[in-house]
Amino acid sequence: MTAMLEEFLSARVEEIIKNLREENSEYALILQKCCERSDMIEEITNHDGELHLFPLDLTEIQEFFECEYQLDAITQLELYKHGLTDCIQYLKQLHVLPS
Repeated sequence: MTAMLEEFLSARVEEIIKNLREENSEYALILQKCCERSDMIEEITNHDGELHLFPLDLTEIQEFFECEYQLDAITQLELYKHGLTDCIQYLKQLHVLPS
């Protein structure tokens, strides 16, 4: 039973994130920025095994983490909203709440 619930929740989270990417323009824009920043960070850290940071590099890293934070905030809010509606629908199916 627990494995089935975990599988359901995992699939549901993936579905919600997929919908965010496709339907939420703000989310899609921030995701694109994150990917660009991630590529820049990868370039910064691929210097013969050494890490050389310059002020501009630190700005890129900071912007990357800000993008990640924004994505997480949008995702958490959307998961909360869907979790609430999913819970209400489930309780209605169990006839705990009136339809």
